[in-house]
Amino acid sequence: MQNPIISISGIRGVLGKSLYPENIIKYISAFAKWAGGRIVIGRDGRLFGEQVEKIIESTLIFNGCEVINLDIVPTPTISLAVETLKANGGIAITASHNPQEWNGMKFINSKGIFLNKAENDEFFKYIEDDNKDYLPWDKLKHVEYYPGFDDYHINRVLEIKYLDINRIKKRKFKVVLDCVNSSGSLIIPKLLTKLGCTIIPIDCDGSGVFTRKPEPVPENIKNTCNKVKKSKADLGIIVDPDADRLVLITEKGKPYGEEFTVVTAINNVLKHSPPKNKIAVVNLSTTRASDDVVNLFNGKIYKSPVGEINVIEKMKWRNE
Repeated sequence: MQNPIISISGIRGVLGKSLYPENIIKYISAFAKWAGGRIVIGRDGRLFGEQVEKIIESTLIFNGCEVINLDIVPTPTISLAVETLKANGGIAITASHNPQEWNGMKFINSKGIFLNKAENDEFFKYIEDDNKDYLPWDKLKHVEYYPGFDDYHINRVLEIKYLDINRIKKRKFKVVLDCVNSSGSLIIPKLLTKLGCTIIPIDCDGSGVFTRKPEPVPENIKNTCNKVKKSKADLGIIVDPDADRLVLITEKGKPYGEEFTVVTAINNVLKHSPPKNKIAVVNLSTTRASDDVVNLFNGKIYKSPVGEINVIEKMKWRNE
């Protein structure tokens, strides 16, 4: 057997080769010892994800944890659930944008944030702990299934103050939606429907079968781009399997680009923010256009090393 990839982003491997029951149990037992208490889990919907989910669910229970299972949801929904339900941690069962044969786990702390370096170092110490303190049958806790949490997530989005929901509804956008048949297939159509959009779905059946390479880079999304243009849609929306990565397509069938997406988001948020809150945090590889937009609002921009957790840490530092 090969070893999985272990990093600050979590653990990933090929099912049956580098990710298999024995090492899944080892990693999840370590997380149970580190986090303890109530743990939220959810998965991205890819094939055989349910089998991995059951191993994780059972391992957590035998290690004395309470489990809240959200079923198939985006990774950001799991983070929100950890924070909202005041859990001790969370596990997103996903290999992100990796191919069909991969799966893995992303680990979340009690604040709904991915583990930082210090937390990972503490967690990883438990991985080599062979002490199996499993509970007897009469001490095991039941699993709480919570399949409707995506509706709560949608409502939180619709409550964002700077979004003009009525204006969006009046526009009646025509949207080509590509969810690579994974977790976005459930929540994104619900959200777009509430926003008054007409949806032209591509790979939104939630089957977990990837009909293309799942990473949403230009060479993998040509069919979706062409569909936007042929359908005369207003835009295209493409997400990766765990729906934490977004690619927008213009009405001309061209990728909008992640740099433009970030700049557009910064511009919209700062436009609706009070003077003292015209602040943006980006990583060091982000386009210089972010600086230009922030300067237009006489705001401040802070930069972190590359990596989602590094951006979050910089945001937390700024707010302290």
